[in-house]
Amino acid sequence: MDNNYTPVGFDVSKATLDYLVDSKVNHCDNSKKCFQKLASKLPANSWCVMESTSTYGYRLADYLVGYGFRVSVVNPLSVKRFAQMNLSRTKTDKADAKLITEYAKIADLPIYKPASEEQNELHQLETVLEQLIKQRTALINQLEALKQMPRPSKTAIEALSKAIASINKQIKAIEKKMHQIVQKDCPDAYEKAISVVGIGERTSILLMAITGGFTKFESVGQLAAYIGVCPRIITSGTSVKGKSHICKLGMAQIRAVLYMCSHSAVKHNNACKALYQRLIAKGKPKKVALLAVVNKLLRQVFACVSKNVLFENNYQIKFGI
Repeated sequence: MDNNYTPVGFDVSKATLDYLVDSKVNHCDNSKKCFQKLASKLPANSWCVMESTSTYGYRLADYLVGYGFRVSVVNPLSVKRFAQMNLSRTKTDKADAKLITEYAKIADLPIYKPASEEQNELHQLETVLEQLIKQRTALINQLEALKQMPRPSKTAIEALSKAIASINKQIKAIEKKMHQIVQKDCPDAYEKAISVVGIGERTSILLMAITGGFTKFESVGQLAAYIGVCPRIITSGTSVKGKSHICKLGMAQIRAVLYMCSHSAVKHNNACKALYQRLIAKGKPKKVALLAVVNKLLRQVFACVSKNVLFENNYQIKFGI
């Protein structure tokens, strides 16, 4: 953190929030009525830091940015790891506010930027879409199980079939709306992202939603860390040689979607295919090779968007991807 700023940690819940000012923990309601009073107590050079916990903190984050403060919304697992490193065992709202403040002093904090109206709606639609897809999958599995019964109920099958049809209709409507928003808000970034062989429409729209049209990240490394596909290698001296894993501090949904994309990329994306074959030839497990392809796809998308060029399957080296 920049020494010109004073870190202020916030522990935010649905109804209340705690924050640290001058080594004293303050408490107030998580409501717009209390935000103005809260803001007036903060030092002018405050850097307000809170965890990304559900949706509870974003109203406060937007308000503080509008008030003129610098704000960061950080991954709660990063704060948890910091607490474990410092052997912190106390788990209360007040202790969390102090912990987040201490974490802010040593962390490389991302600057929070309120989403535009279009990006705000896109993000909400993506969240609902993910839930609907999960519900549809559960209902389809239930329907298949029901059909295996000795005497399946026609009424039960009809009810499940109608529920699945209704969800399918909602999914199509949301996907159509998301596509319209992307075409209006970030058409160039979307065009470049979807041009990458292996990246489909669903994945491109999802990437637009989580990256704000690729405006939230300065490097592909930041994006990979945010999503949670950075490799983590465990070694210690000469005796401990752990297997490499991905650092799962990001979002499971986009990781799953990109992993599915990697299966197509190893067949049709020349650079990804070459990378995959090279790793398999070295004896790497299939899953490790596919995760490397996921990182390659991200680099390709980021390069195309940042350089404002369409993907060329036979000339990736030309653009450094």
